[in-house]
Amino acid sequence: MIEEKPLNKMPHQVILEGRTRLSISGVLKVESCDENTVVLVTNMGDFIIHGEQLQMNKTDVQTGEFSLEGTVQEMIYADEKSSGKGNGFFSRMFK
Repeated sequence: MIEEKPLNKMPHQVILEGRTRLSISGVLKVESCDENTVVLVTNMGDFIIHGEQLQMNKTDVQTGEFSLEGTVQEMIYADEKSSGKGNGFFSRMFK
């Protein structure tokens, strides 16, 4: 029998090597993936990767491991609190 880890107990690590290789643990789901943008659901929230020529190498949601190669330009954690309308810099400034 295979022991399943609770989803929120998976370790979450992000390792970027030279902006060309990215390894992530704690991945629950790959929402979308193309050569410029990858959207992942992790146990720490949504994780968005922007870059060029992004190619998935490994995806295993059973173990929570994900890796890709390409030029990584930006990595962002997005959560429901920050994704709503009116939460930006200018909306806070002009309340």
